[in-house]
Amino acid sequence: MRRALLLFGTLTALSSACGRVLDDEASAPLADAASPSDAGATTSEPGAPEAGDPSAPEGDAGFAVPFAMTFEQTLFGPDGANEPTSARRATRPIFGLGSAEVPGNLTTTITRRFPPQDSLYVSFYVRFGTAGGRTVFARLIGSGATLVELEARPGEPGLSYVVSAHFTSGAGQTFTLGNLGAGGIYRFGFKSVLIPGTGPALEVFLGTGSLTAEAYGQASLDQGTPIAIEVGNLGAGSQGLALVFDDVLGERDGFAPPSE
Repeated sequence: MRRALLLFGTLTALSSACGRVLDDEASAPLADAASPSDAGATTSEPGAPEAGDPSAPEGDAGFAVPFAMTFEQTLFGPDGANEPTSARRATRPIFGLGSAEVPGNLTTTITRRFPPQDSLYVSFYVRFGTAGGRTVFARLIGSGATLVELEARPGEPGLSYVVSAHFTSGAGQTFTLGNLGAGGIYRFGFKSVLIPGTGPALEVFLGTGSLTAEAYGQASLDQGTPIAIEVGNLGAGSQGLALVFDDVLGERDGFAPPSE
């Protein structure tokens, strides 16, 4: 009888232990189950901020140089801004499958922040809409202060824009870059390099591809402070000017090759 009771008790204990193991395995997450992040970045409705994590460490999610905001997948993420934006995906991209569009009735920024750089070349493409309006559409920021900004104002109604560069550091110079046609695609560049015996210098370039045109401006840029590039409709006077941006590219040793 004792042997029978002992055998019964042993079987009961084993059954209870197996039940706990099965219960534990059923409640544990599958190690190789796909998580939402594995399915790729999500996109938002037009005009709504896109999801992301702007608190990622430097060097991750595009907080370092070089970087490429191509907007092929998302407007906010590894190939887009590293801060939320209310811009929307363009229905008619400049390059590839994605561009960032800012309607004329929306004031917003598309921002990329990154650590200090001894040598910096930032370029981007923009297509101006045909609606009238005056706006600052790009700026370079150092340590929270605007260093240089680009402004477009109507030229011939509905046909062109006069674009100027205003340097807010140094002597505060303003240069007229050109009279640019509505609907045309133009490339702008910000260049900051450390000149031996002189210090850092900041210049603005305008072209349609290689950015080999004349440089405008000369201002100081403190190379020891964090930097940000902002594009979009940036000023209170931005109502009425529709813009599309693409290939905002940052390099250390020279402008990136022209996009195709």
